[in-house]
Amino acid sequence: MSTPVSLSNNFNVNVAKPIDSRFNVPSATIRKLLAVTNAYAGLIVYQIDTSELYVLEDPANPSLDASWKKIEAGDGGDPTGSNTEIQFNDNGNFGASPRLTFGKTDGLLRISGSFEITGSDISDSFIIKSGSNFNAFKVNNEGVSVLGDFQYTPTAQDGGIMYSSSNLYVGSW
Repeated sequence: MSTPVSLSNNFNVNVAKPIDSRFNVPSATIRKLLAVTNAYAGLIVYQIDTSELYVLEDPANPSLDASWKKIEAGDGGDPTGSNTEIQFNDNGNFGASPRLTFGKTDGLLRISGSFEITGSDISDSFIIKSGSNFNAFKVNNEGVSVLGDFQYTPTAQDGGIMYSSSNLYVGSW
């Protein structure tokens, strides 16, 4: 059996630990204590206490937080939230909520809670289309609600409202 050998610059040969022990550090304090002679641009370090990966961008200053870039979860890893929940930026981390979901098979976007649409200076701030070219409903940039001009007589629907061929239909039973 060979005898473990420790080389300069913290390299190890024939030992059970990583060949270069700089790849694993117990904490941020130890990660930032890497000597300038032991650091190089692109050094990737796994920080054990937080289970995070960091890459060294400025090997001349490894003791500074700004010299290290955390490799984010967006670069790989498991999705946040339950099935159908839409992911969003939650204070720099991936977040998800059962109040914002999307059904892939039915194409249904569900929002539970308040919904805000901020208009612009274009002519239509909000449009609901039926098909690719027909505006079923819109709110223009002046805040006017406009019903699409359906070209048929609607079926009566309690509480329904529809515009067709210059006629406004309001349904009641």
